[in-house]
Amino acid sequence: MEFQLRNSFQLTKQQKHNLRNRVQALGETQPHRLRFFSDEWYGHGWLEVTVLKLSSLGLHLSDFSTYSYTNGRNQGEGKPFEWFHWKQGPMNEAGNPVHAVYLEEDCDARIYLQRHKDIYQQMPIIQPIYLPKNSGIRDLPPIYNQD
Repeated sequence: MEFQLRNSFQLTKQQKHNLRNRVQALGETQPHRLRFFSDEWYGHGWLEVTVLKLSSLGLHLSDFSTYSYTNGRNQGEGKPFEWFHWKQGPMNEAGNPVHAVYLEEDCDARIYLQRHKDIYQQMPIIQPIYLPKNSGIRDLPPIYNQD
């Protein structure tokens, strides 16, 4: 199953070309700058990616597993967006939270990283952040089926 999942995210040359054009049209010509969080208690890590960056690469929340988390979710049509505040979460220039996901390091982060490499022909710039004790990421809701 894992082998099939990885193959389903491989792009044809035409798909890569189309996504590169899309990214350039959005004005995103530089590799993404991301933060990678790891914690002492669980010995695990997550790559923080904004939902906007995911969608710019043609990825959706439903492309990832229940082992990845989000700091917010859509509660359905006509209902307000629900935020799950996390002390380390990203903020915009106005100081408001930005919708982000935390892709687990073993499989989900690799899907994103491969897609980034396919489009930008290089890996993103990653800042490692080590958090003592529990990072709090596992307290956020999973992203699966949040599209």
